[in-house]
Amino acid sequence: MLLRSDQLLLDQIKKKNQLLRRLLHSPFVREERKMLAEVMGVGSDPYKHQVMINKGRTNGAYKGQSVINEHGIVGQISYVGAHNSRVLLITDPTHAIPVRVMRNDILVIAAGRGQSDNIQLQNIPSSADIEAGDMLVTSGLGGVFPEGYPVAKVTSFSFDNRRPFAQVDAMPAVQFDKLRYLLLVWQTNVDKTEGTEDTNMPVEYGQQAVLEKNRNDAALEEQETKND
Repeated sequence: MLLRSDQLLLDQIKKKNQLLRRLLHSPFVREERKMLAEVMGVGSDPYKHQVMINKGRTNGAYKGQSVINEHGIVGQISYVGAHNSRVLLITDPTHAIPVRVMRNDILVIAAGRGQSDNIQLQNIPSSADIEAGDMLVTSGLGGVFPEGYPVAKVTSFSFDNRRPFAQVDAMPAVQFDKLRYLLLVWQTNVDKTEGTEDTNMPVEYGQQAVLEKNRNDAALEEQETKND
């Protein structure tokens, strides 16, 4: 029995080392300052997509800090304690992130829907050059997330004439049901607010600019349709 227990422990250590190697040697992990963090708990509220990690103010973590893993963007810190922090995942209904379509550099906003395998692009005109299979990466607008990290892949693009915008769904690059080890990323020239209150993250300036552009494009398209 003792030998079997030792073997199980050894297998767990090997698996942990494999996970860490995969995370640290991922091609998406670049030269920004980073720190390894471990997921300590998952939020119990089914309407909030959040996890607790074992890094806090004493480790230099700050509110708004971006969090990644070997597959791409996980979310951003929404609460900072002395020794732990809460991470708001990109799938949370209150979260939105500026992204860029890799194929043609179109700027859009990807918003959480409360589903671990789906996020949605906001205010997309029906004429937008976006299609299933397009990869979405962080645009760098707003200064929260570093540019060029994978976010999601477009899975569908549909348009109903009764609605002003197309419905564009995407599957996140990260598997949120398998989160264990994460990386905190330090951005330069970022206001490191050590907030202790659990508040929704504000929409960044870059997000507002992209949303306004998409609204204007849709309004112009609607006007041209009426004129025809």
